[in-house]
Amino acid sequence: EKDQANNEPSVTIKSSTFDNNEGSNGGGAINAKAGSIVVETSTFKNNKATSGDGGAVSAITDITVKTSVFESNSAPSGSGGAVSVEGKKLTMEGTRLKSNSAQNGGALEVKEGEADLRTIEVESNTATGEGGAILVDKSDVTLASSNIKSNNGQKGGGIKTKNMGGKKVESNSNTFSDNVGSDGGGAFHLEDEANANIKIFESAFSGNKGSSDEADDIKSTGSSNIIVKVVDLLSEIVRKGLPQPDCSTVDCAHRVKSAGKAKSDGSCRCACDGTNEYEKNKVCTAITICKP
Repeated sequence: EKDQANNEPSVTIKSSTFDNNEGSNGGGAINAKAGSIVVETSTFKNNKATSGDGGAVSAITDITVKTSVFESNSAPSGSGGAVSVEGKKLTMEGTRLKSNSAQNGGALEVKEGEADLRTIEVESNTATGEGGAILVDKSDVTLASSNIKSNNGQKGGGIKTKNMGGKKVESNSNTFSDNVGSDGGGAFHLEDEANANIKIFESAFSGNKGSSDEADDIKSTGSSNIIVKVVDLLSEIVRKGLPQPDCSTVDCAHRVKSAGKAKSDGSCRCACDGTNEYEKNKVCTAITICKP
């Protein structure tokens, strides 16, 4: 709560362990209502929200988490088995989230806010509903240099997005492997919503499965509104229900002199023209013609 001078509180937690705690209205270990919170080099294990969201941490405040571990936390009737953030910003890096569970968002829920997630490991988390690893609900989210592995959910084994009109998700240089969405979307399950900006860049996909145990990396509920830009992937993908991309609109500024071209798997490649330049070390390099 605010102090007598009306200042917002600021809390820093370092090198701490929260084990086997329960919260009856969200936040098995921490329920943050005001100000901001920083968590560093700490462990959250076996915490439970018996009702509400955030098995370990529930926050309607800005929260930063660095080099920490969230394992076996749960929110059986809520969202965010490890962490739930609503209306504010979650910054997380160098953190492991393993074997957490919830109704939606087995590890993380970001609702009506924003998140910057970097170098995180999200493994073996479970949701009985949406988003085995992460639920993104009406939020701007960046996920970079992270590993999303062996998570299970009904709609989206890895990441589920919904209510995303006017919002964006950017996935940069991530690995999605062995995730299962029993109703489709092993890695991603996307609602077909207008003005949703979804970009997946230089990421790798393997072993992700959808309904009937079929290969299924990315699924959309329809193709009328949503625009998904899948660019310069490091592997082939299997798409379900997604419209074919307009690769001419892809931003290829990361590779000068390249242009977006469609691949057979429905993704785009920022390709050099092959006549005057070829790709060398991810750069378009001029072709030299040797004359006798």
